[in-house]
Amino acid sequence: ELSSGYLTKLKHHLAAIPHVQLLDALEQQSSPILEAYIDQYLESNKNFASHPRLQHKHQLFYLKDCMQQVFGRKSVLFSVDMEAWEINTNVITEIGISIFDPRGQMMSMLPSTNQIHILIQENYEKRNGRFVPDHSRNFVGGTSLIMTKYEAACFTQTLIDYYFQLPNAGLNCALVGHDVKGDVKWLKQLGVNFPDNIKTVDTSTLFSITQGKNGNSLKNALSAVDIPYSFLHNAGNDAYYTLLAAMKLCDPSSRSLYGLDI
Repeated sequence: ELSSGYLTKLKHHLAAIPHVQLLDALEQQSSPILEAYIDQYLESNKNFASHPRLQHKHQLFYLKDCMQQVFGRKSVLFSVDMEAWEINTNVITEIGISIFDPRGQMMSMLPSTNQIHILIQENYEKRNGRFVPDHSRNFVGGTSLIMTKYEAACFTQTLIDYYFQLPNAGLNCALVGHDVKGDVKWLKQLGVNFPDNIKTVDTSTLFSITQGKNGNSLKNALSAVDIPYSFLHNAGNDAYYTLLAAMKLCDPSSRSLYGLDI
């Protein structure tokens, strides 16, 4: 349980981040219309009866749960991406975070998000380019932050503690990522931990459910749903594009438009 003193410090630090809504600033609004739209899509989609990969009940259950969290606006979406040095992948060079808070924009056509890109100071000069593109300096979402490993770990843990552990009147927080287990593993190396049994929205899994595991890269997922992108392999950019991919892959209209269930 988080102490009242720690919660006060959390709010003080988060208030300095532009456009971040404190969880007690707005009430969560349910959207039965969106929930009904998801149910109608799943019940009326004839492809679910014929698609070989959708015959597995756990696959269909995961798809439905992700759609409810994302399209149904039941969760704050906390997207993460990590980048490591190609010479030694235990050396973490970047952290990317993108947050979508659905409150106040339940019916927004273009959601507002917060993008954060952190460069690890100790590894600032360890750059890729031989095996992996080097786009560490090409963050398109604003100004990159240079932090020591300790500062980056404390800052990231603060965000996780706030969004995943603070009582929030029925509003969930879902962890979003592309092969998110790998990102969680890297964060643990920095001493950053998530609570047990959190909800996850893995765009790699979502894309693979109907498209198969071969070629299920973030680039291919973005291309499949016509999301323009640039400078992938920048952690801040990848966290943001993964968030957008999750929104598209969990949108019934987008799934129909792009034939994702065929």
